Amino acid sequence: MSRQPVSGVRRCIKASVAGVGAGVRCVAKVATHFLEHVVVIVLGVALIVVGLGLSVTIVFIPAGLAAMLLGVALVVGGLFAHATAGP
Repeated sequence: MSRQPVSGVRRCIKASVAGVGAGVRCVAKVATHFLEHVVVIVLGVALIVVGLGLSVTIVFIPAGLAAMLLGVALVVGGLFAHATAGP
C-alpha cells in the first residue's frame, strides 16, 4: 500500500504538535506559497488586459498578441503549476 502525500495544512498541524515555532514556520510557508500563486495570476490578468488594449490598434496587434499569450501562460501556470524544491 502506497503512502499518499500529506497536504500543507495537515503537515502544519503535525508540525504544531512538535512545537509552536515549527507550526508558525509551516503556516508562514504555506501562506507564502499561496500568495506567490495569487501574484502570478494577478500579473497574468494584467498582461491580458494590456494585450487587449494594445490589440485595439492595427500597429500593436503583434505586441498585443504576445502580451496576451504571456498573460494566459502566467494565469495557467499560477493556477496549475506546482514548484517543488530541488534535491
